[in-house]
Amino acid sequence: MTADLVLRNVTLPTGRCADIVVAGGLVRHVGRAVRAEETIDCSRLTCLPGAVDMHVHMRGGVQAGKEDWRTGTLSAVAGGVTVVVDQPNTVPSPPRPPPRTCP
Repeated sequence: MTADLVLRNVTLPTGRCADIVVAGGLVRHVGRAVRAEETIDCSRLTCLPGAVDMHVHMRGGVQAGKEDWRTGTLSAVAGGVTVVVDQPNTVPSPPRPPPRTCP
């Protein structure tokens, strides 16, 4: 296998030191490296999985000064968060679907 990127000598959360092989934008292997177009020495760096924030408030309109999708997602990425789930809390409230009735 030839990889696009190899992160060499990464410390994993378990304390194990390994190489991370990335090909086609996906992590393909953790362990001993293969040849790659680009190699980055990650000695003394720890690789952690991306976090998921299940409760964020991305605002818009009159409340955009608090935080909007641009600032909120940039902040999330800077902190290692790779997924956010928005909890609508905006003015005006988002439209609600009409109630469903049973036949």
